[in-house]
Amino acid sequence: MSAVTPNSSIDILYTYEDENGCEYFDTETVFVELCDNVIEYAQVEVSLFPNPANNVLHLTSNVVMLSLDLFDVNGKHIFTRSVKGATSWTEDVHMLESGMYFMEIKTVSGDVIRRPFMVE
Repeated sequence: MSAVTPNSSIDILYTYEDENGCEYFDTETVFVELCDNVIEYAQVEVSLFPNPANNVLHLTSNVVMLSLDLFDVNGKHIFTRSVKGATSWTEDVHMLESGMYFMEIKTVSGDVIRRPFMVE
């Protein structure tokens, strides 16, 4: 493939061979625009520990969190916590029955991260 110059077009050639060995060709012209405002997004990291949890569950994140939503393994919503401005949080989980749960973390940048954890 040749280099593509911004604000120019390039022709792409498609070839296709069917089950009988017949070849088909088609071309498509693609216009390439200059992309001058690329935004790099940092990878969002969220840790839940200990896993499995008994009494408390600790959450840490490399981004500012907005809220936490807890769901059971069947998708039933259990609670929402407002944690606006936090990058760490401790949640009391002693009242939960043993099993698998999902913590949905919403960040101030609009990301939603879902992490599984176990309660013993």
